[in-house]
Amino acid sequence: MIIPELKSLSLLDDTANTSDDFWIIAKAYIGEKGGDGADEFMFYVTSPKRLHKICMHGGEFGRGLIIMNEFGEEEVKKKINKLLDQCTKPTWQDIAIYLGRFAYWEYEDIRDISEI
Repeated sequence: MIIPELKSLSLLDDTANTSDDFWIIAKAYIGEKGGDGADEFMFYVTSPKRLHKICMHGGEFGRGLIIMNEFGEEEVKKKINKLLDQCTKPTWQDIAIYLGRFAYWEYEDIRDISEI
């Protein structure tokens, strides 16, 4: 079984107006525990207040969202690690497909997974 691990987290496009009103892109680099490589999975970290504003202007799809009352990088890491705790699978492809339910995987549009 392969155990996934959060290798690093990069936060982009910090559009935080306040600690409870934010929309931030988080790129999580996740790989096999103890291994060197990692794939990129992207999440949108947002507050209920910002999500409400977005809904008032037409809405947003739910995939890739981490919804938190207050922003904190360590809390984002905890949320992702909690997801990874449920994600031990026989192959890396199984892990990536599972995580793809919650995040945007950098390789998700490649038709032949053997190409990566």
